[in-house]
Amino acid sequence: MKRNVWMTALLVSSALAFGACGEKEEVKNQETQTQESTTQETQTQESKPQETKTQETQTQESKPQETKTQEAQTQGTKPQETKPKESVEEGSGEFTYTFESGVLTISGKGALDQKALKACGANEVVAKAGNLQEIRLEEGVTKIGEGVFSSCKSLTSVTIPGSVTEIGEQAFNSCQSLTSVTIEEGVTKIGFAAFEYCSSLTSVTIPGSVTEIENYAFEGCSSLPSVTIPGSVTEIGNYAFNSCISLTGVTIEEGVTKVGDYAFNYCKSLPSVTIPGSVTEIGKNAFNQCESLASVTIEEGVTEIGENAFSSCKSLASVTIPGSVTEIGKSAFSSCISLTSVTFEEGVTKIGDYAFNGCKSLPSVTIPGSVTEIGKYAFSGCALTSVTIPNSGAIVGDKAFDEGVTVQQ
Repeated sequence: MKRNVWMTALLVSSALAFGACGEKEEVKNQETQTQESTTQETQTQESKPQETKTQETQTQESKPQETKTQEAQTQGTKPQETKPKESVEEGSGEFTYTFESGVLTISGKGALDQKALKACGANEVVAKAGNLQEIRLEEGVTKIGEGVFSSCKSLTSVTIPGSVTEIGEQAFNSCQSLTSVTIEEGVTKIGFAAFEYCSSLTSVTIPGSVTEIENYAFEGCSSLPSVTIPGSVTEIGNYAFNSCISLTGVTIEEGVTKVGDYAFNYCKSLPSVTIPGSVTEIGKNAFNQCESLASVTIEEGVTEIGENAFSSCKSLASVTIPGSVTEIGKSAFSSCISLTSVTFEEGVTKIGDYAFNGCKSLPSVTIPGSVTEIGKYAFSGCALTSVTIPNSGAIVGDKAFDEGVTVQQ
């Protein structure tokens, strides 16, 4: 009896357990199906944007690539077409030349520089400069470039047409046999050291079209006898005619405003010079060591005489300083050992340090009332015995006059 009851309970328990498991398994299957369905939907949703994005990306990428390729082709085609022309026109000009009996004739238009010279083949003639005696540049050339004909040692003459506006830096530098240069009307600029050390140059005419003579332009042209600076030139550059030792005639026309530093330094044969009133400044050492300079005329209008401007001009006998000059620079007339007369016009305000130092032949001097300052050693080493300074308030520097000189102020 007990056995039957136990068996019955066991069967009922197993049935319940089986039913629960069946329900749980069914729920689990339903959940699994639901998850799978959700996964499929998610995959479907994700795959769709990816496909769309891929299509859009392909569309976007293909379009710029195509445009970029077209642009690159367009940009690349233009330089290829112009490149041969640019290679010829590196010097801004195209030229042809003939060379016969030592005469080089260059024809064409534009700027003539080293690259243009090479492009036309004339560089070979210049390189073999031993046979080159004359250069003729025809109308159309607009500029002579840097160093184009420098050191052509057999070159004796050159003609520069009016179409040329600029003679470039060192263009004919050290052409030691060059005797004659013809510069036609139209040229406006003679560049830095353009004819420097052309030691045989005896003739050059600077036309009225020239406005610039740059530094060192004719330095060391030791055979040049004379030069006229037209009034169109605003400034004579520093060292422009330095050491032109044969120069006996210099004409500076009205219109020039500045004589640069060392412009005519050591032009030891120069006997006289007139500085026009248009010049406001005579630069330092401008006429220093011009040993033959006996006469200097400084016209009214000049305002400044620079340091050492006429120092060591051993032949200078007299000078008048116009009232427009406000300052006589340091050592401006120092060591002018033949100077016997100096006239200061009313208006001069400052006589610089050492201004007339060592002018051992100067016996007397009259200082105008406008002078407010006399620098140290200004008249030291002169032959003065007495001097009157009208302006009682003028500053007189240390040892401005030698001991023994009577100074009345």
